[in-house]
Amino acid sequence: MKIKSMLIASAASLFTVSGAVAADAVVAVDPEPAEYVQICDAYEGFYMIPGSEVCLDISGRVRVQFDYNSVVRDFEQDVDMRIDFDARHETEWGTVRSFIRIGNGLVNGAPVSIATNAAGAVTGVSLFGGVSVERAFISVQPNENVTITTGRAGSLYYREEIDSNQIKFQYAGNGFALGLAYEDAALSGPNTKSFGGANDAIIGQVSYSASGFSIYGELAYEGREAGATVTTYAANIGAGYDGGNWDIGVEYEWFRGASAFEVVGCPAGKLDELAIILGVDITDKLTASSDWDYYGNNQGWAVANTLAYSVSSNFSVEAELDYTSRRARSATATVGVWELGLDFVATF
Repeated sequence: MKIKSMLIASAASLFTVSGAVAADAVVAVDPEPAEYVQICDAYEGFYMIPGSEVCLDISGRVRVQFDYNSVVRDFEQDVDMRIDFDARHETEWGTVRSFIRIGNGLVNGAPVSIATNAAGAVTGVSLFGGVSVERAFISVQPNENVTITTGRAGSLYYREEIDSNQIKFQYAGNGFALGLAYEDAALSGPNTKSFGGANDAIIGQVSYSASGFSIYGELAYEGREAGATVTTYAANIGAGYDGGNWDIGVEYEWFRGASAFEVVGCPAGKLDELAIILGVDITDKLTASSDWDYYGNNQGWAVANTLAYSVSSNFSVEAELDYTSRRARSATATVGVWELGLDFVATF
């Protein structure tokens, strides 16, 4: 009985479909395009990781530099790259962010390093002389004004120019910003400045900006090293104005301590530096800047001039002409040094 009922039902359905075909032509409907990657509405430029509520953004930079030094009288080619992984998601504690930056440096055409075993088999490849994790941190933002960061991130004192292991608290709102950090004192970075000590540093920062004007101040304290009799202190104050298509800034840095900043020519444990920075947008694509640095106690001066052209939003060419005076180089230097650089920078 069941088989008979199924046959009747099948015949009825076939009859119904056949009637529909006779009455109206069937129009094939194109399938809706599959959305393989979901865009995150909460964060611009981020995409949802499938199977999770985490949003991810991947970006990077490749920079090729050509440099000439008047003292060495030689050209060098430097290549560096970086890849950033920025993941964020919402929790009951607010926005949680995890960030990883992987980078490397290649100086003067250093070859790729290939590791082999006793039999000659390749066991590892180190591109551009070595790839390392430059930054890796976790931050929590309970509201739009407060951010708490821990891990290896941009130093509070050097405003992102140098990375350090740290725990950092920051507040920003209505033009006012306040920061407090406990950082590893063994800071190092491209501008060759560092506390250089074995102890950790406590750093405070405050700033205010409104109507194009800005002012900021920073203080750093590093306890005495083992066997040392001098405590390290550092201070940095500055002000600036952004006029839209031009800007100017003035900065003064003061340092006293057991270990000196690695500014060549400055006496150990002592630094007084005054800097004036000028910038102008010549066109929508062409910009120019000049950075003048004077070191106190008759320790010389230096200037860096940069001309940058944006071919597109992700590709630029920069030319730089720098001069460092004799005394700023070292106490025994007999001449100053000119440096000419040409940079090609591509981002994604």
